[in-house]
Amino acid sequence: MHTGTHTRIGMLVPKLGSIKPTVALSKEAKLRLKWVDYNYSHNNNARLTCHHFGIAHRSFYCYYNRFTVVGLSGLESCS
Repeated sequence: MHTGTHTRIGMLVPKLGSIKPTVALSKEAKLRLKWVDYNYSHNNNARLTCHHFGIAHRSFYCYYNRFTVVGLSGLESCS
């Protein structure tokens, strides 16, 4: 049984359905959420995700790991 929600590309992202619609994300965080969504929709293939978005694997894993621990707020930039 899946506990996620369908996204625009049709894949399930765990716990996405529990996110309140009033959550405001920055433009950068929304882009990082697309990274996570793409990664989930392609069998957690981080190499493919990094290649698709043209990002370094260190950047991807930095935000991906924060997302898995903290949630959406982990996708926001740190000062």
